[in-house]
Amino acid sequence: MDLKDFYQEIGGSCEEVLGRFSGMEAMVKKFLGKFKDDLSYQKLEEAVAKMDATEIDHAAHTLKGVCSNLGFSRLQKYAEDLMFHVREQKPMEEVPALMEKVKTEYEAVMDRLRSLLGE
Repeated sequence: MDLKDFYQEIGGSCEEVLGRFSGMEAMVKKFLGKFKDDLSYQKLEEAVAKMDATEIDHAAHTLKGVCSNLGFSRLQKYAEDLMFHVREQKPMEEVPALMEKVKTEYEAVMDRLRSLLGE
C-alpha cells in the first residue's frame, strides 16, 4: 500500500497532508508511525469508561487535533462529534454510541496504518 492508497481508504486527502509537510512523503510516514504511540485514543477510552465529561472533552479534543494534522478526516469528525456532545451537555447515555464510532474508525485507521508501514 502506498501513501495515496492509505489516504483514499481512510477518507483523507493525501495532497492536503503532503502540503502540510512540504511534500515530504518520508516526513508524513514518520509522523504516521508516531501516531501508533499516541495516547490520545487510550485516554479517551479511559474517560468514557469513567463517564467523566471533562476528561472526555479534553481527550476527544486532543485526538481531534492529532487527526486533523495527520488528515484522518473521519476519525477527526467522530472525535469532534463526541467532544461537542459533552460540551453541549447532551445526555451522557449517548456517549457510548458516539465512542463506538470513534473506536470503529480508530481500528480501521490503525489497520490500514500497519499495512502502510509494513507491520
